[in-house]
Amino acid sequence: MAIKLIIFDVGGVIINYSEEMYLHYLSNKLKMNWMDLWHVLNPLIEQMELDKLSIGEMESKFAHGIGVRNVKLEWSSAFRRLAKPNKGVISIIDSLVKSKKYEIVILSDISRSRLREADALVLNKLGIKKRFASCYMKMRKQDDDPRKRPYKYVLKKMHTKPKNALFIDNMPSNIVGARDVGINGIVFKNAAQLKRDLREFGVIV
Repeated sequence: MAIKLIIFDVGGVIINYSEEMYLHYLSNKLKMNWMDLWHVLNPLIEQMELDKLSIGEMESKFAHGIGVRNVKLEWSSAFRRLAKPNKGVISIIDSLVKSKKYEIVILSDISRSRLREADALVLNKLGIKKRFASCYMKMRKQDDDPRKRPYKYVLKKMHTKPKNALFIDNMPSNIVGARDVGINGIVFKNAAQLKRDLREFGVIV
């Protein structure tokens, strides 16, 4: 088995950020229970990740759903304040890109707005040419119905057999989806663990 294609998730891997961080930030600001906010926001995020809602539409529906008016929900500014590049992972990706031994791509459930912010924060600096984002593919890793479709889509576009691909994500359920189509997977915890696991797959960093 020779790994030729390495697929990275963004949030929780390349960038230390999750929407829970945004919700905790917002709940402190609004003095509201973050789980109450989550029940309203989560389905809206899913629609944004499929490019079915704009930022303005999401914020309007969100504000209405939580019964709050005339308050800035800071969807973009909170991300810029809270999100941090994972320097250890970025160093690994830099080494992989420079080695020219592997195709490095991104596969992420992400909205257009978050992708723009992630680009500005770090992605544009990584030298990764191929980005498979749910907002453009119109399919998500997290959805039960098309569960295998995003992975099959990436393999087809990259002309790669499943056994020659490796997927890295911080969510075990996403790794299960990748393995269901034969892609190798690593559940990301930290950069040191990732480097060890890459070596087990014969990927030299």
